[in-house]
Amino acid sequence: MRLIEHPERYKVGTRVLFLKSRHKDGISDERHLTRVTHSVVAFDAALGELAALSADGERIYGSAGARDLSKAVRLFKERQLAADYDADPGAFYRNLEDRWASALMAPTSQLDKLWLFDCDAPDEAAVVTADLARIGIRGEALYQYASKSGTHIIAEPFDRTLISSRAAAHIHANPLMLWGY
Repeated sequence: MRLIEHPERYKVGTRVLFLKSRHKDGISDERHLTRVTHSVVAFDAALGELAALSADGERIYGSAGARDLSKAVRLFKERQLAADYDADPGAFYRNLEDRWASALMAPTSQLDKLWLFDCDAPDEAAVVTADLARIGIRGEALYQYASKSGTHIIAEPFDRTLISSRAAAHIHANPLMLWGY
């Protein structure tokens, strides 16, 4: 597993890490492990654990923005109450860890709203960075790193109408950062 070094600000607060395997990466049996952390120390420990558990072709992703615990708790409780009226009310409780991670990862549970531009080709990254520079988003307002197949660019949200449709097509509004592959 090749780990990517990111600034500490992407480890602070409540974060969700995922170890994922995907058929499109040549994995025959997909698996998905999740860890929730609340500090930089816990994040580093969970990242190390997932890296040690990883197999060839798997990836580690983490929430780019910190998560809002109070919003996630509210959503979790809403889903819990709704599950009481399902055909199988007990199904909710047989998978609590994934239900909690899902509530944390909901777009409404973002504490730090960030956008990630997923650019798989150099010309895509050039269009995005040029559009962002044109509207004054550059330097420390951007974080950019090499992904397995291209470039990821992270920025705080802005008025999407200010950039080209070609650049806007690459925005992920509730992004996962790549931490290892």
